Amino acid sequence: MADINTALAASKDAIDQLMVAGERTATAWTAPRAPGKWSPSQIVEHVARSLEESANMAAGRPSNYVRFMELRNRWERSDGASS
Repeated sequence: MADINTALAASKDAIDQLMVAGERTATAWTAPRAPGKWSPSQIVEHVARSLEESANMAAGRPSNYVRFMELRNRWERSDGASS
């Protein structure tokens, strides 16, 4: 269990560093790099939500990711059938 605790501590440290870096960048944090692109804060939020949903799945808790994948797969099957 020490390995997982070490990994979790390192992850928390990385998150703390990311938060400090985000606070230092001021408006660049929320500004998209180019028209139609995501801002750094949107990218981080996307990754954070993905990690949270992965943790929910690993712990056996309900996850929105599973529902999204089911809907996507259903859409792909129906799209493939119509072509």
